[in-house]
Amino acid sequence: MKILRNYLDNIKPNFVNEGRYNKWFPLFDALENLFFSYGKKTVNPIHVRDAVDIQKVMVTVWLAAFPAMFFGMYNLGSNSLEYLDSINQQNTGDWHHYLVNIIGYDSNSFISKFWFGACYFLPIYFVVFTVGIAWEALFAIVRKHEINEGAFVSTILFSLTCPPDIPLWQAD
Repeated sequence: MKILRNYLDNIKPNFVNEGRYNKWFPLFDALENLFFSYGKKTVNPIHVRDAVDIQKVMVTVWLAAFPAMFFGMYNLGSNSLEYLDSINQQNTGDWHHYLVNIIGYDSNSFISKFWFGACYFLPIYFVVFTVGIAWEALFAIVRKHEINEGAFVSTILFSLTCPPDIPLWQAD
């Protein structure tokens, strides 16, 4: 980590103030904050001093949404596969069928249930995450401010509220 810290410290002048790549500072700052804690700390004596910063809080909230995401994928697969069994059908009838067919449509298998739900949820999350972070980065560059870590939380929460069969162009 010391090597990475030294490298980032060496190239940082190119991204700050009148540096060569100063318009790309929000992307550099996001990359730096991915590996290292935010440098600014509270100095005013009226605040509670704590090692927790907004970046750590947002990562915790983002990770806290994972159990709901995993249960949602399993639950979607369980209910859908049981329904498909009840109507004697082994095909979803859409493009997800090609992904689901890798593992299969076994309604008695935990892996099949989880995989079915993942085939519906993960493309939605990927699209929402990619588009959301791209817009956040674009606005951060144009407005010359830092990338807000809340964007990561917003992408997972929005993805969890989408119906599983939403067209991907509507999810963005």
